[in-house]
Amino acid sequence: MQEFAILQRMMKAISTERTIDKMKVEFPRSAPEAQGIPSEAIAAFVDAIERDGLELHGLMVLRHGHVVAEGWWRPYRAELCHMLFSLSKSFTSTAIGFAVTEGMLKLDDRLIDFFPERAGMEGYWQRLTLRHLITMSTGHKNDTMEAILAGGDWADGFFNIPLIHEPGSHFLYNTGATYMLSVVLQKVTGQRVLDYLTPRLLQPLGIEGALWEQSPQGYDAGGFGLAIQTSDIARFGQFLLQRGMWQGKQLIPSAWIDEATASHIDNGPNENPDWEQGYGYQFWRCQWPGGYRGDGAFGQYCLVFPQEDAVVAINSGLGDMQAVLTHLWKLVLPAMHGAKPANPTTHAALQARLAGLHYDPPASRRDGAREAALTGRTFTFAENPLGMQSIGLAFHGAGCTLTLANATGRHSLELGDGTWAIGPDTGVVSLPLGPDNTLAETAAAFTWAADGRLQLTIRRIQSPYVLAVSLAFEGDGLTMEITANVNFGPTELPKLTATAR
Repeated sequence: MQEFAILQRMMKAISTERTIDKMKVEFPRSAPEAQGIPSEAIAAFVDAIERDGLELHGLMVLRHGHVVAEGWWRPYRAELCHMLFSLSKSFTSTAIGFAVTEGMLKLDDRLIDFFPERAGMEGYWQRLTLRHLITMSTGHKNDTMEAILAGGDWADGFFNIPLIHEPGSHFLYNTGATYMLSVVLQKVTGQRVLDYLTPRLLQPLGIEGALWEQSPQGYDAGGFGLAIQTSDIARFGQFLLQRGMWQGKQLIPSAWIDEATASHIDNGPNENPDWEQGYGYQFWRCQWPGGYRGDGAFGQYCLVFPQEDAVVAINSGLGDMQAVLTHLWKLVLPAMHGAKPANPTTHAALQARLAGLHYDPPASRRDGAREAALTGRTFTFAENPLGMQSIGLAFHGAGCTLTLANATGRHSLELGDGTWAIGPDTGVVSLPLGPDNTLAETAAAFTWAADGRLQLTIRRIQSPYVLAVSLAFEGDGLTMEITANVNFGPTELPKLTATAR
């Protein structure tokens, strides 16, 4: 179950809430037509997304610095931080850009020069530079992420995997390389990436409450682990679009943004065309002419279109990341060319559509006899790879309280009846998808299926993850089946059995 161990490390506790001075200036809002986009184009995009079953959580479209469309699919909410996964890499790259600008680093610095204990490493290691790390051209055969998470010291995991290509000659998406950039930056600045970026980028942009997972050694994960709001992704995208300018101040030289977002290495071939258009400094080039993006697993996007003067920010729980981009290329971007007359009717229809976005909880279906028989009973699991020990249910008028024991203790979760119960995950759903952490708000509900199974739907609404849990009762026995909407490994988790005490 190594894929679950990796995921657990990725969703570990993020230790400290960030508090910074409030400097946020809200984007102006505008009808799409006033910024040259027909409302029908955005509505068609939303229709296509929902028709194809592509699960978006939050969407913002900006043009000419104005928000022309925004919406969150309830129970997801605008004010919640959302996991970015590898979109974090683009923020680490920007931190490196600030350090280069301040003369603290050069991209042609050798990696081993920051690790004196590694000075004796031979061969390709002697020629591996920060430029190779930031362009994903280290020379490794495989991504080092699994190796860094498997051991005690994440840097050891990176250095212990041999280089088989000349650095700079071969593209390989390598999350461990971005972690090493985070380590180097902290070594030279004395600050973790998040703290270093706060006065230089986050605070000026008004990004508040950012969280970033750290390694056991106290370095920000770099290549993943950052969590911010959808609107903060939009702010970052607008900063990039403005080539480092924000509210009349050049935060970072425009030349750095141009360099970072240009293609520096061929990253093809790939079955998905938007992942073979060239790679920059932790940014991807897009099929759409001039477009580029930072992105993260399961559909976390910061899309920038300089020719259209537009930004799109998206949080999602997607298995098919190409599909969303394809819909943008077909429906939204082509509509950004040419004057658009005002159309209050279609604009009002779009606003209503965006305001009504939602995911329904399962329909209410109660079974009083079964619920009375199950309330207060505890089922003990056989030994299992998920570490579950026991489960109990207590039904009440408003819903159900699920209680689960595992190696980390005893945890509970409220489930709504025909409505989402919103609250913290105290450890129940974190089991297959990572331990309890500060990004653990859930929306959960239950229903009884026609075949007598108890069906639980659990959304971790600060993450991509949705769990469908099926509980089948027979006599004193319980069978649990869990399916995740997305996962780095199998989406169907091991079937578990339990017996009533």
